[in-house]
Amino acid sequence: MLISRGVNLLKHISKHVKRKNTLINNQPIRLSHAEWGYREDTTNEKSKKYYLMAAEFFGGIAWWWFLYRMWHDHSHLVGHFEYPDASKWTDAELGIPPDDYD
Repeated sequence: MLISRGVNLLKHISKHVKRKNTLINNQPIRLSHAEWGYREDTTNEKSKKYYLMAAEFFGGIAWWWFLYRMWHDHSHLVGHFEYPDASKWTDAELGIPPDDYD
């Protein structure tokens, strides 16, 4: 059963590949504008490499800035105050009932 379905799938794919760039709805494909890129990549390799390198460079700067600021000015995340010493809190402040409470 899988073989028969696979053969039909291959027939369908080969039929689709053969008619690719010939006629669509009995009209020839018109490629009138060189920069038209609907669902296709129209950029050349040089500009791809340039944009990739620029994106990597600015991404590196952004990550450096983020990590540098978190290392040297971490008080934005943890706060600007001294943390209280929890060992000095009383049971009443913590909401713990006394030992003789029934």
